[in-house]
Amino acid sequence: MAVSADAAVVELLDSSNYVDWSVWVKTYLLAQDLWDVVEQDEEEEEEESDDNFKAWREKNATALHTIQISCGREASSLIRNTSSAKRAWDTLAENFKPKPFLPSAGYDKSLYKPLFDAVSRGDWNEAKEFLTLHPDAIRARHPYSTNTALYMATELEHEHIVEELVQLMFEEDLEITDNDGWTALAVAAQRGNIKMVECMVGKSKKILGITTNQNLTPILLASIYDQWDVVHYLYSVTPIEDLMPEKGPYGAGLIYYFITGRKFGMARELIRCCPQLVLTKDHYGVIPIEAFRPSAFPSGTRLKFWQQWIYDS
Repeated sequence: MAVSADAAVVELLDSSNYVDWSVWVKTYLLAQDLWDVVEQDEEEEEEESDDNFKAWREKNATALHTIQISCGREASSLIRNTSSAKRAWDTLAENFKPKPFLPSAGYDKSLYKPLFDAVSRGDWNEAKEFLTLHPDAIRARHPYSTNTALYMATELEHEHIVEELVQLMFEEDLEITDNDGWTALAVAAQRGNIKMVECMVGKSKKILGITTNQNLTPILLASIYDQWDVVHYLYSVTPIEDLMPEKGPYGAGLIYYFITGRKFGMARELIRCCPQLVLTKDHYGVIPIEAFRPSAFPSGTRLKFWQQWIYDS
């Protein structure tokens, strides 16, 4: 289906692309200062003054329209009668967000079926017995989902199994990705599970820089999904040189999310290390300075303003 010229996405939402679609739309809404109406509890609307409610209503309509024109036929039918951007977003997440893979009886007759079954149940003792007999199974892929046991345990948030599997793995085993380029670390970061994130990074620092097919690193995924405990940790262990412009758009993207997430101290710190990041394009072609709203700048003094903002004590 053709994408509208003013759509926020390169593909309309369907049953196969929710993860990427939600990142695209959220990033667009953040850039347009519209994401807060998607996050806001509807009960809060009634407490606002008439002027504030009018402003909210306009933003809600714009955000809802953005979501609507970014949907395919099936998705559109689910939110056709919805007047709230938040309800529309939640409805689409409920219907299209991938569910953790749960094997059913008879799904797999391969050698590694006992391992995947044990991991899905959270039974580490059985999984360990199998891995003792078949150590190579630790990097085997499920024949249907094509994901490893570690990826499955991460999705299901079986923290104890994740910790045990990581201990048995070589560093390169943690670099295995799914079909969309997501490592198990990317999943843990997106879910905000700091315990699993620390466990994996403790084994391998290289996985910090592995990007998804959408060119997103684990710290950017955590930022997009407002998992700030994870962001703080990943930022503390990420080499600063990996965020410089010559290494790609990752530092610029991180500054943008710091600013829109109101993590101004972290934004200042990174900009002080490399001021040119403010004018460097991120993975979506956006420069971080655009995160500053026009109302924050006196006319004709945008550059002077952010320079002062950075160096103010």
